[in-house]
Amino acid sequence: MGGALPKTTVIEWRKHPEMVAFMTSYIPGHTEAEIRAAFMDVYGISLTEGQIANFKARYGIRSGTHGGRFEKGHESWNKGRPQAEWMGAEAIERSKATRFKKGQLPHNTRAIGEERVTKDGYIEVHVAQHRREKLNDQWILKQRLIWERENGRSLKRDEVVLFADGDKRNFDPGNLVAVTMAENIELNRINRPYSDRDTLMSALAVVKLNQTISSAEKRERRCVSCGAPFMPRFKNQKRCDRCISAGRNDLNV
Repeated sequence: MGGALPKTTVIEWRKHPEMVAFMTSYIPGHTEAEIRAAFMDVYGISLTEGQIANFKARYGIRSGTHGGRFEKGHESWNKGRPQAEWMGAEAIERSKATRFKKGQLPHNTRAIGEERVTKDGYIEVHVAQHRREKLNDQWILKQRLIWERENGRSLKRDEVVLFADGDKRNFDPGNLVAVTMAENIELNRINRPYSDRDTLMSALAVVKLNQTISSAEKRERRCVSCGAPFMPRFKNQKRCDRCISAGRNDLNV
């Protein structure tokens, strides 16, 4: 094969036609990592990323992969083939040390029940090793878990749990209150202070009253000019839009 070469990254391809022939036949359908490993197995030389890219450009060869991944619609060259047909015995033996074994989890896997603190200061609990229904749902806010356990039901999609005393570390069930997102937004809007369960419930009573009033103001009413029913666009609207457009201002018009 043109004589032994030292383990160097400098290769004059024109002086080693056997290497050119090997690369030309092997590159199509292989990732960069596979090309590098195969060349090392055959010639004992570790190619750099630049060398592989330059060889492809110089000889007009494509791998059929993109960024180390196969392009969409491309089928792996070794699909269905025994490993011994495309990897040397020594390389197979080396690969055994890094293979995942059945039931093995990655080294950075977090244990079930482990806790972490979010950037907002809330505590989350690790409840699953793998995604269940949506992204990042392996972690659940601790106050949600405790509230659901104590109340015997799951929170609805539009519900959140508040700390009545404002302490994000006080997980006493009596300190946890479930409210709708709309109620939480209104609580922040009216800015009524609360420091325990009683004061929070008082603030919530104000919120619920405001919501009842707002709902009543949006109910269907009758036009004072023509008597036709209409849905108001603002709370003090007494005439329907048709009468407003026509300039009808009294009951006799």
